[in-house]
Amino acid sequence: MNIPENKSKLFTSNFWKNNNLDYILLTENVSRQWLTNFQTSSGFILLSKHWMKPKLFLDARYFTEAQVKVKNCDLEKLENFTVFLRKLNGKVGFEDAVTHLFFQKLAKINKNIDLTPFSLANLRMIKSASEISHLRKICHLTKQIWQKVVLFVQEPKTEKEVERFIINQFLQNEVNELSFLPIVSSDKRSAFIHTSATKELIKENLLCDFGGKWNGYCSDFTRTLILNPQSKLNSYFQIVEKVHKKVISHIKPGVKVSELALIADEIYLENNLELKHALGHGIGLEVHEKLIISQQNDLVLQPGMVFTIEPGIYLSNLGGIRIEDVILVTKTGYEILTN
Repeated sequence: MNIPENKSKLFTSNFWKNNNLDYILLTENVSRQWLTNFQTSSGFILLSKHWMKPKLFLDARYFTEAQVKVKNCDLEKLENFTVFLRKLNGKVGFEDAVTHLFFQKLAKINKNIDLTPFSLANLRMIKSASEISHLRKICHLTKQIWQKVVLFVQEPKTEKEVERFIINQFLQNEVNELSFLPIVSSDKRSAFIHTSATKELIKENLLCDFGGKWNGYCSDFTRTLILNPQSKLNSYFQIVEKVHKKVISHIKPGVKVSELALIADEIYLENNLELKHALGHGIGLEVHEKLIISQQNDLVLQPGMVFTIEPGIYLSNLGGIRIEDVILVTKTGYEILTN
């Protein structure tokens, strides 16, 4: 069975012993895609410490295609799921997002199982070579689109026109799914950290936060363009840029996440400013994954971790500035995937 390195732990005796589980039930769309590289909108995966392969339960919409594309699971028809569930005896890990109603149904189907919360977040935090390849591709394309946006706004444009331009650029490059609807704001409205594009003409400055998906993997990228050379935002831009560069320069295996946040906070304090959101977040099949960059997080960086660094300053009377890149932790340091 060909299993990428970050997923292989699911099939070791130490993993099952450390988690004190007999079975794992995966119900989330991203979990199924992560394990199988096959995207579905419904279905279940059932793993056991006793089985060589997981069992993937799918309905007729996906079953035939999965027979061709999915090699690391035994395929079962979705209607057989209850039959398998009734045969289980022991501890079953279920994902955090399971609803209370579904939890009750599981418990009712089989009273011999002990249901306990389980999350793939820690395993998904370390990306495999194939995952990094997908992330690198979509991040590179996202940066290229920004370069086109800079040219596009040399003539007067509205926020809505820029939003449509970004979406169309992704579509023209065979990216049919966005990480999220682009955040396009300008002038004083750019001080709104997350907002919607308007029909207002861009005059002084432009903030764009956007991303797309390639094989399910997300990019997340922000740039601020100051169109008026005399703008008071220029001095604040330099502060954000200083935070951005200094934090990234310290990224390498063995560094604590909290140390990165501390570096940023020291620069903010020197300038009597504060960061109004997290310095960054994990990214992969979801645009926001586990690994929040904050002083409360003492997690140690490891090769294969991928996350954003996104310092910003937001001034209601002037506007907002944010610079965001996607960073990969390498064996010796870092790689800026959106560079």
